[in-house]
Amino acid sequence: MLVTTNMALRIPLAVKIVLGTNITGLGFAVEYKKFADGVWFPVSYGGEFEVRAVFFYKRKISLAVANSDFRRTDVNSTVAYTGQDQ
Repeated sequence: MLVTTNMALRIPLAVKIVLGTNITGLGFAVEYKKFADGVWFPVSYGGEFEVRAVFFYKRKISLAVANSDFRRTDVNSTVAYTGQDQ
């Protein structure tokens, strides 16, 4: 399953013109893989966007992360409370 996102609100035009600042392409993609018993884990995450600030600073930023080596474990735990009899 692939989930993608995009920036919901745009930078106002006044900010773009007066301050020379803009962010384009801001959004991410997360890919989930189904493991045993209907358990879904994210296996990859990434995105790429461009930042322009104060007319002269411009960078393209990329991010890619991969998850691997998932293992299923069984855990049994109990919680016990002790009384304050003194």
